[in-house]
Amino acid sequence: MGAMAEDQQPPTKRARSAEEEEEETVAEGALRPEDLEAGTLVLYFGNKRGRIHDAFEEEDTFWVAEEESGEIVRGPDGQIFDFKAAQLQLVAARLEDELPEQTESGPVAGVLLLGTEEHMRTILEYTGEPNFQERTMPQTFLAIPCSDCQPQNLIQLAVAGIDDKLRYLARKLRSDIRVTERVDNLKKALRELGADLPRLQDYFLLSSVLMPFGWEDIQGASSRNSQYQRKEVWNQIDLCVTAMKYEVDEGRPPEESHLAAARNSLGELCGIQISDMLWDPDVQKAVRKELGVELLPQTFNDTSGNEVYTIILPKDVVATRIKGILCFTEAPGAKYAKKKEAEAEKNMSKAAGGKTIRDWASSQDEFAHLPKLPPDWIRIKSRKDDSVYYWNQKTQKASFEFPKDAASTPSQKAGASAAPAKANEDLPPGWAKQVSKSTGKVYYWHAGKQKSMFERPTE
Repeated sequence: MGAMAEDQQPPTKRARSAEEEEEETVAEGALRPEDLEAGTLVLYFGNKRGRIHDAFEEEDTFWVAEEESGEIVRGPDGQIFDFKAAQLQLVAARLEDELPEQTESGPVAGVLLLGTEEHMRTILEYTGEPNFQERTMPQTFLAIPCSDCQPQNLIQLAVAGIDDKLRYLARKLRSDIRVTERVDNLKKALRELGADLPRLQDYFLLSSVLMPFGWEDIQGASSRNSQYQRKEVWNQIDLCVTAMKYEVDEGRPPEESHLAAARNSLGELCGIQISDMLWDPDVQKAVRKELGVELLPQTFNDTSGNEVYTIILPKDVVATRIKGILCFTEAPGAKYAKKKEAEAEKNMSKAAGGKTIRDWASSQDEFAHLPKLPPDWIRIKSRKDDSVYYWNQKTQKASFEFPKDAASTPSQKAGASAAPAKANEDLPPGWAKQVSKSTGKVYYWHAGKQKSMFERPTE
């Protein structure tokens, strides 16, 4: 008997077409097999929590282990239950529905650093050995070769790169649940960065490793939302971007921009500072062009929707330590910086009587009767009204106020002895030194300007 044509089958027994099956699989909110891997935290049978124990992606079959017991889920017949991807749900996708009401905390942003082996060695030597006794933020870092940065490789890289002593600490912190490596955050980053990332030969991605919060930290959270995050979200060994401050200190005013939040995250969590020039989008574009990865995004959003800045450290970047802070600055005369400097000089010359910065630098004798300026500063006369302003040749920034670090006090002009060393540590008016409750790092706060910053203020 011949096979019945599809349009002749009874409606109640008609087999689903391939298109219908595809539509059901990709229904809104449904997972695809490639979205899941061993260790992924999921919801199954409605609201039960578990982790992918084994993943058979090609067959769209997954074995799930209960979160608390670690036992593999079985059916009524005692056999291991074969889940399809569409039958599971990522816990992260449900957090917005479960989270307590949140208050406004301003922009939250992070940083993902890409650098050479030398850069990574410098950073890892600076950050030192991880603390194996108690939780820190972050716990340690992993430098992953960009050529290996494929989503499917991350679990193996995490397992190989994380010390067993850190696993012991993590399981001690949350002995009530099964704790393992989780790579969802970093996997999302790799997918956002696209195919150009693995093309960065001789470059590494710097990933932070976060430990789960212990019960003391969970119970000591400053809000219901923070307590929920610490207990239900950050309860595994997570591979994340280089720096992201997920919690804002209670009472601390919001950051003024995503860029400021990202820079402060890098400073407070990692003790790393990157020069203004290297943060500049045009400079990052030039660096990408030189490395042949022009399509690599400069920003993307992580699993929580927070903005992440992707900073590539040029091969010739200069690393120095200033007052205990690891600083990366552009190399003198670097190609990626010359264009930016030329543009700045061209723009300045339009407002400076038609002269270029170099012209004014060689014409400082006409200001000889005025107080001496500090290194790198020159005076420029505006062509509009002959008013004088100040230009820093190093930072490429202008100011209409006399540089305060150059001002001499009356006692100094009179030949009095210099102020005690303690006075040199005084901050400019309005600024206060603060210590972050969540990281223990120092930052500075100006109540009048409603501004916070990691770098020590100069004015």
